[in-house]
Order: sequence, then structure tokens, then C-alpha cells
Amino acid sequence: MKTITKTLSVALALMLGTTLLAGCGEQVQTKTVYELPYYSGTNVDEITGEPEYNQNLWRRNSDLLSGADPFILDNTARDGYYYLYSTGSSDGLSAYRTKNFTTWEGVGQILEGEDGWTAYWAPEVIAEEKDGKVTYYLFYSAMPPELAASDDKVMFVATSSSPEGPFEMVDFTDETSCAGNLHAGVGSDSYGPYALFEYEALREALNRACGTDFTASDMPSLIDAHPFVAANGDKYIYFSLETPRGIVGMKMENWYSVDYSTVTLLTRVGYYTLEDYEKEEAGEYVEKNEYELVGEEVNEGPEVIEHDGKYYLTFSVNGFYDASYSVMQSVGDSPLGPFTKLKDDQNGLFLSADLGGNAMASGTGHHSFFTVGDKLYLCYHRHNIVGSIDGGRGVCVDEVKWVETEGENGEKLDVLYANGPTVTVQPRFDTEAEYGNIAEEGTVTLVSGTAEEGSSAGLLNDGLLSYNVSVGQAFLDEYVKESVTTTNATYEIAFDEAREIRGFMVYGSKYTDKYFAAVRDIELVTEENGAERIYYIEELPVDDSCVVYNEDELALGNYVIENVVYGSGVYAEFNAINVRSIRFTVVLPEGQESVGVSEIAVLGKRA
Repeated sequence: MKTITKTLSVALALMLGTTLLAGCGEQVQTKTVYELPYYSGTNVDEITGEPEYNQNLWRRNSDLLSGADPFILDNTARDGYYYLYSTGSSDGLSAYRTKNFTTWEGVGQILEGEDGWTAYWAPEVIAEEKDGKVTYYLFYSAMPPELAASDDKVMFVATSSSPEGPFEMVDFTDETSCAGNLHAGVGSDSYGPYALFEYEALREALNRACGTDFTASDMPSLIDAHPFVAANGDKYIYFSLETPRGIVGMKMENWYSVDYSTVTLLTRVGYYTLEDYEKEEAGEYVEKNEYELVGEEVNEGPEVIEHDGKYYLTFSVNGFYDASYSVMQSVGDSPLGPFTKLKDDQNGLFLSADLGGNAMASGTGHHSFFTVGDKLYLCYHRHNIVGSIDGGRGVCVDEVKWVETEGENGEKLDVLYANGPTVTVQPRFDTEAEYGNIAEEGTVTLVSGTAEEGSSAGLLNDGLLSYNVSVGQAFLDEYVKESVTTTNATYEIAFDEAREIRGFMVYGSKYTDKYFAAVRDIELVTEENGAERIYYIEELPVDDSCVVYNEDELALGNYVIENVVYGSGVYAEFNAINVRSIRFTVVLPEGQESVGVSEIAVLGKRA
């Protein structure tokens, strides 16, 4: 290991303590530091062209599975696995499982496709334990051949004693198959007995709740089933009605039987509330939600999450093939609303590719929620080729945070905020990982440099990655701020006691005119045999995985940033050392007025 003797400026010397008096009255300090061998993602995979990384410490969304409309079932309490179900084909449905969201095992086909059927869409699975026996219920839509001309989808339910299947379709004309919940079904004998809903009753309920005029010859096309159990044990199911577009919810007596008197229309595309829709129908002017009107006018892929006495109905807007496909949130006081879609300054569009403005991600939508420990995560799909559905869709996972805001009447309102979509290397978060991000357990200070007015070093470990420059700016400017300085800035993160760490990451700004040139003079202050020892990394320069440079300027030798990769940054990994604090300097590029840092991550051994 190389030993380095450093001569420090007076500002840094005063920061560190002991000083020596040099000639001409100049104060300097010399100290011994030890060069730390490290890796920073500089090797590139010859096949994919992406930087190689250590999967024991990091993860990357582009290395997950291909698939659309992903749903995660947390079955860890029973067998230690999370299961992934996604939209299938005429062959039926298959699934994968994982313990760490890094390595996945295929579990094979869970539901065999029927002859001539297509569009096995958006499966979700929920488990119910009764009398010591666990039953898994698989809800999904499919299109029998008789409906191919109309493109209508029917909703079904299948059951299994295992999350891996095989699942068997429930026959609602067979008392033993549907646990006595018989109903007449719908349409052809080939699929009618298996339809989840009794369509005569459903048509009447939809006509009452939605103002539709479905007749006996009509087939309401239903997709994206979402089963939900409230904290009091009540069961609900939600789906997207294809025509007219909107989210519908209803209470279930059990997972086979619907209380049709509770069928409720919950959203209309473009309207913040159903009351707004009714007002406009009566000739009144109402404010419209323009974000829902950018692409195809849809509300689909519903998911409900309960938090702090509120119910959050979340859903996708703008069509899955569009770059602007995004996830929106609405809030209500009961599982069936009424729901109010949150506005721009409340982070209404809480997962998006900046409505197509993200240079590295598009089509981010159709999601599900799951938890790892006490943290909430979001599984969703995005386009494999940015800006196009042609390359299919890939599964992604990012953390979701609750941010406390003020509601319309000044009351506290928590809203969802996604730390994504991420495309670059990120810290692992699963319970199998020996090391995880412990930055939120430290204290961050600005030890040298000039902070921009209103900025704070504490923003670097608030857990919120800085995203988007178009969507939600009023919310982001208030609640998801960067630490900004008008000079080079030296920060320190300190822990109450020394922590064993393996890696360190600094996230850059979301703005092209605030991205740092490099992170340098990284000093890791350790304790070894009761004595302080300082390990040193000279510089972590920005690379092409963080920013997109203007090619014309690059040919002239000028590094002019054209696009920033949101959620990107520089990192180093190294052998484990016991660290009490980390100091690092963020470099302000020449000619730039300020430099921003979104967040830092410290990969420490889990307590």
C-alpha cells in the first residue's frame, strides 16, 4: 500500500486540527495518508457495453428480467422468496423467484394456456391462510378466440397450493371448484363458466356506477385485476375498465364472490375527482390534469396501498407504448374512495421518465409495491429501447419514500416519491446483502465551500434522489432539494462510532449546469489498534454512464454536458475498513456557476 505525505492549505489544515508554521507566516500541515486500492466501475462488458460491477455490493435495473406488467408477491415468511409474475402469451403464464433481486430462478409455467386463447395479461397473486392451509389466488385477464374480433378481455381467477403453481382455473358452475360460490358466468361455454364475474350483475352495477349503457349483448372488457386486503381484513378487487377508461373497485365477500352493490367507479381520465367530471358534464369549467392527456387516455394497472389511515390508489397513465407512460397517485379515506388525484405540487405523477424528457429511460409504468424490512419498493416495467416499445419491456425495482407535505387545508399529507427510474449501478437493498446503504445513519456537514442560499449539507443523506426537470417542479423544489454550492465543496459524513464499510457513492445533480466535474481528495478516517489512520482516493472522475456529452463539442476536446443521467454518480468499492468519517471534495467545473449533489451512499455492514 502506497504511503503519501500531503501538504494541506491553511483552510484544510485548520479543519483537520494540528498545524505547522512555515516560512513567510504561511500555515501548512503535513500528514501521512495511505493510498486505498479501489474499483470504480471502469471495466466495460464487451457484449453489453455496460460497466461491470460487483454484484455482492451493487445492483442495476438493466440486469433484471424482461417482462411487462410485473407483480411481486412477498412469500418470504413462508419460503424465503419473492415471486415475480408478468404478462404472458398464448402459452399461459410463467413466473420467477428471488431472494436478493440480483439472481432469479425460473419456476416454469404456472398456468397452462387454453387452445386458441391469447393476451394473458397482468397477473396478480394473493395468498390466504385458513385452518393451517395456504391457498394462492391468481387473478388475470385473457382473450378467448371468440372475442378476438372485438378485442375484449375476460377476467379469471385460478388457485394453487403453491406460488409456483400449477394454478387451476376456478369453474363457477362446479360447486367444489368455487367453494359453493356458483354463478352463471358469461358468453360461450368455452370460457363462460370460468369468468370471475357474473356479467349480468356486473353490467347492471357498471351502468349504475359508471353511467354506461352496457346491454345483454355487450361484453365489458376488463384488464389489470388487483386484489387488496385492508387492515381490518376486508377484501377488495380493482380493475381497469377498457371502455370507457377508468378504475373500478368493489368489495369481495370472499375471493370468489363479489358484492355487486359496492361496485364503484373510482377515476376518470383527466379529472382530479369524479365530482369534477360531473361538473364538466353539467357545463361547469373544471381544472384538468394535463399529465394524463399527453398520450393515450388511460387509467390502468391499479394498485392500492394503505398508509397512516389513508388509502392511496395508484395507476398508470398515457399508454404503455408511449415514452410518457407514468404512475400517478390519488388519495382517499376508504378503500372505495372517493379518491382525489394529487396535483403537480403534491407529486401527483410519482414515477415517470419526465414525460419523455429522460434521455435514458421511457415507458415507466404498471407497477406493484412490496417491502424489504421496513422499506417500501416499487416494481415496474420500462422500455428496453428508450423511446420505443419495439424492444419489449424490462422489469425494474426502485425504492419509494413517503414525503410529508401539507394537504389542501393545511393538514399533514404523506405522498409517495420514487427514487427512480434508475439505470445506473445502485446499492443492493436486499436482506441477503452483507452490506447496505447506511448513509442515513451518519451526519453530513459542509466543512469548506460556499453554500447556495437555502441549501444544506443535510440534504445529502435524506434518502431522496433528485429527479426530473419538467414534471412536479413545485413539489421537487420544496421537498427534494440538492445540496448546492457556488465553489468547490468539501463535505464530511461522520458516524457515532466506526463502521465497517466496503463502498462509497456520490450522486450528481439532475441539472446539466450543476453536475460536478469530479469528486476528489476522498479521505476515509479509520481507527486501527486505537490509532487514527487515513486512507486516500485522489479522484473519481465523471464517466459516460453519468452524463451524455455533446458529440460536436467532444470532437473539439470540450466536455459539454447535453444530458444528465438522473440518479447517477461516481463510486468506489474497496476491501472492508472500519471508518469513522469520510471527507470528499466536489469539484465545480470551470465556467459553471454552481455545483449540486443529490445524495450520498455509504455501503456499510448491516447492524
